[in-house]
Parts: sequence; structure tokens; C-alpha cells
Amino acid sequence: MKASTRFLSWIIFGAHLAHPLALLRAMGVANPPSHAHFEDVTLNQIAEHRADQVLVYDPPDVPSRGAHYFEYAVAPADRETLLGWIYKRCCLEKQLGCPVVLIAVYLWQGRRRTFPDRMFTEVLGATDDMGFTKLEIWKLRDRILSGELRELAPFLVLCEEDPPEQSLVAARELIIQGDLPAPTKSLLIGATAAVALRRLPLELVMSVLSREVSMLKEIPLIQEWLREREEIGVAKGLDQGIAIGLNKGIVLGRDEGRLEAARMILIEVAEPRLGVPSPQIASRIAECTDLQRLVRVTTEISQFETWDEVFPENGEPSSG
Repeated sequence: MKASTRFLSWIIFGAHLAHPLALLRAMGVANPPSHAHFEDVTLNQIAEHRADQVLVYDPPDVPSRGAHYFEYAVAPADRETLLGWIYKRCCLEKQLGCPVVLIAVYLWQGRRRTFPDRMFTEVLGATDDMGFTKLEIWKLRDRILSGELRELAPFLVLCEEDPPEQSLVAARELIIQGDLPAPTKSLLIGATAAVALRRLPLELVMSVLSREVSMLKEIPLIQEWLREREEIGVAKGLDQGIAIGLNKGIVLGRDEGRLEAARMILIEVAEPRLGVPSPQIASRIAECTDLQRLVRVTTEISQFETWDEVFPENGEPSSG
């Protein structure tokens, strides 16, 4: 299962002013370096040319320059993904001219139990074992709730297989009541909404975050997302909040615009749970002209385990 680009973008960049330092504390770094800065690194050597997040440390906080390279994933990394991560780490070290450590941040356990922290290879008895640091967010749940790692509050709804409303409420309270700068709170609220919308009903998310609607509308990434939706007739109701805006956009848009918007929203919401749809599934989605069905399966996506359950070859979807 691969997360959609926008899903991870919201998490990574929506909260990037706060959570990497919290991740360092989670790893046991009591006093994260104050001379740390983010590098927006483009790697020209490879197809997936941008590293998720690179945090560079400079003296005097550290003896010599070094960097942490964060990769975020919502599922265990397969061998192809591991190869990409390790290759990017090597390219980063050469490009930055300093030691770079790869840190894999696994966001959602789901029903899985094993998440790799190394890539082992053996050929004719010769072995190669390349390891890296991993953090499993769900194992930090108690430390997040205690306030020790409150910057990671957006991830609370991913810490349980069936997240209750209380997880979202707790995340909101941790952010709003925390001693954090206002811009950071806005970013964290935006990240919380982005994560929660992938696991909880839209109406519930907007109900819990109703007081922060204006805060959400000020976040550049969400503004960009809404502008994209407006182009296809989806964001007509912005003044009544993001969720209501989406719903009104679908209702008020032109027929084809409504259908195309609903298809796009379905894929964005479902990809973190079900993975990228196969060409056959993508074709079924593209051929679906039943707007109510598209909206219904989107809001009920947590009930499905596979794309074939959502769009079987014949007939209505059946929850898993």
C-alpha cells in the first residue's frame, strides 16, 4: 500500500516546523541541536528526485556537519522501496558533503507486525546488510498523549486500528493547549485534518475541528488543494468550511465536473488504505457515472480491504 503524494505532503510539510525535533526526542536526543535547518534537496541522479525531508545540523551543536534524512511510509517498505531509500541516502551524502543517516518513520501499523530497518542481501554465501534507524509512530502513543511529544499529535488517529473520535479530540486539545507558536499550531491542525480525513468520516472531522476552520483555510497547502478543486467545480462552498465546501462543490459543479471530482477524491482517500488502483480498477472508476455510489464508497472506505471489494467486476461493492 502506497500513500498518495498529497497525503504524505500534508503530513511532512504541514507540520515540518515542529515534528522532526519531536522525532529526535523520541529517539532519545534530549536537547535537539539549535543550529538545525531544513534542506530542500533535489537529487538529479534518480527518477524520484526529492527526499521526503532532510534536516542538517551545523557546529557548534555537533562536532561536524551532519544530516538526518527522513522517509515516511504508511506500510512496510518492500525491497524496491528500500533500494530507493538507501540510494537516496548515498546520493544525499555525496551531494551535501557530510554524513547522512536514514530514518524511516512508519506512520500506521494496521494489521502488520513487521517493519524493516535493514536490507539484507545474500549471493553465493556473500552477504551485505545495510541497516537504518526506524521509528514506529504507534509505539509513541502514550508519550504523545502525555504531552512529551505533542508535536506528533496529528498522528494519534493512526495509532489504533479503529481510531475513535477521542483520538481526534485528544490531538486537537494537545495542539491547541500546547505552548506552541500560533503558526505551528495552524500547521499541526492542518496535518491533523489531513491525516484524520483518511481514517474518519469527513463530517466527524469537521465537527471536531469546527472552531479551527478559519485556521485550516490559512494553510498554503490546503489553499492550493482547494484552488485545484475549484477549477473542477468542487470548492464552491469555501466560506462554510473545507468539508462543506467540498460537498457543495460536488453538488453545484457541472455534471462531468462533479463525477471527475468524486473520482479523484475517492482515489485520494482510498490510496493510503488500499494502495494505488490497478489499471482494471482505474478503468472501472473512470467508467462509473453513479455520483452517489462514488460518494458512498468514499465515505465508507474504512470498511474495505481491497479495491476489488470497492469496485467488483460486476455488481455493488461489498464491505470486507
